Amino acid sequence: MRRWHLVLLGVGLVLLGLVAGAAWLLVRVTSQAREKVIAYLEERLDSKVELATLEIDLWPFPSIAGRGLVVRHHGRTDVPPLVSIDRFSADATFSGLLARPRRVRRVRLEGLEVHVPAGGRGQRSGVSRGQRSGVRVEPVSAQSASESPAPQAEPAVVVDEILAEHAQLEIGTRRTDRPPRVFDLHRVHLQEFALERPTQFDAVVTNPQPPGRVTASGTFGPWRAQEPRTTPLGGTYTFDRADLGVFKGIDGTLNSRGEFGGVLERIDVRGKADVTDFEVRVAGNAVRLVSEFVTTVDGTNGNTELRQVHATWLDSALDASGTIAGQRGVRGRTIALDVTMNQAALHDVLQFAIKASDMPMEGLLDLKTRFVLPPGEVDVIERLELDGDFVIARAKFLSVNVQKAIAELSRRGRGEIEGESGESIVSDLRGHLTLRDGDARFSKLTFSVPGAEVRLAGVYAIPREWLDFRGELRLDATVSQTQQGWKRNVLRAVDPLFRRDGAGAVVPIRISGPRAKPKFGVEMKRLLQR
Repeated sequence: MRRWHLVLLGVGLVLLGLVAGAAWLLVRVTSQAREKVIAYLEERLDSKVELATLEIDLWPFPSIAGRGLVVRHHGRTDVPPLVSIDRFSADATFSGLLARPRRVRRVRLEGLEVHVPAGGRGQRSGVSRGQRSGVRVEPVSAQSASESPAPQAEPAVVVDEILAEHAQLEIGTRRTDRPPRVFDLHRVHLQEFALERPTQFDAVVTNPQPPGRVTASGTFGPWRAQEPRTTPLGGTYTFDRADLGVFKGIDGTLNSRGEFGGVLERIDVRGKADVTDFEVRVAGNAVRLVSEFVTTVDGTNGNTELRQVHATWLDSALDASGTIAGQRGVRGRTIALDVTMNQAALHDVLQFAIKASDMPMEGLLDLKTRFVLPPGEVDVIERLELDGDFVIARAKFLSVNVQKAIAELSRRGRGEIEGESGESIVSDLRGHLTLRDGDARFSKLTFSVPGAEVRLAGVYAIPREWLDFRGELRLDATVSQTQQGWKRNVLRAVDPLFRRDGAGAVVPIRISGPRAKPKFGVEMKRLLQR
């Protein structure tokens, strides 16, 4: 064998040895790296970690790729994993890996799913002053304060950038009869990520109901391994083009802006919402509805406490507070509010209930009512429940014929047969209102004009625009004084039949029929039964 053949053989054996040694070293490094990754995550997340595969590449720069990363909080197998990732990759620099803390340039996640488990019943966690985002939050309770973590530790690893697309966030509920809340995360971008300190984030999320896209940015962390749901977060959000038409009986497109702060299980939100074309379908009148609100969202069950709501439309406004909460065994959530209106334009309020553009009455409305809207498939107007009291100042019927009738009533009630027409402005229109199944029921409904008072009780069927009221007409004048000539003389004999309770005449009446053309009449049967 020639000498150069021996040289080539020697070189080949050396290269083969180097390759074998490099392969052995890479396998060993990969195995050690996999063990270190698992150990690091288990310690930091207080969880059991599984990692199916991990591959390392050192050229041209350090990088890793893996599959099947599963994080089980406290090692629990009776609930979904805290985190599961189908595939991930990361790259770094040699100098970054040698630095303290170690730095990773970029991490990409595919098939990310985060499942936040339900916590203990009744927990309420506060947020420190430094974790707020301009939103006033509840004070820290004694329990949550005692469980607050120690001061932030120096991070062991910092990731310059983490990007996840088409991910999913699931928040468990304490109630066994309700599924967890699920959010589709189109894009999540984290910067300067470390488990031990707050991290900057921006995200694009699909809101399930009403459907719309939420864009949020702010800070998240530090991660609280013992109770993940108490991990702080705060920032700002936009909620664009949410379709209210998915709710039976209403239409409109919602846009909202605001800020939030708190922890995963309890988030305080302050914002503004604008519905440019809000409409209750039974009425068909679109108006712009703008509201400002302060709310608290319970992340464990999705319930919302509406602490302050101020809404305006046209020339009117209302203030409300209450809850949006689920009930055991019932699909969906119930809105329950205490609503107050002061000097609201009656015309504006009737926009939500009456189809006609020519409203029947105008005036200034004061209203205090309980507002309850249960979930369901029927129209809003048939699900809505109201129970409250109202007063309408300077009420005036807009129909010319009704105005003439009211003026005539006022004139005759004073016993004036001839002369100028009486007053058509109604004073002291007040009553108690309950609404259920689309029927508005009025009790103690009263109004007066000079010389006369009307007391009524009855129902107005909103979808059918049909009314049926019974009551009494009380006149200052006697029945005979409302007439002249021989009629006055004849009716003097029956004045005692109508006179009672200090009134000149009390006449039982009924008003019924379609809203546009109701019929007015005297109930003779009730009169004769006295």
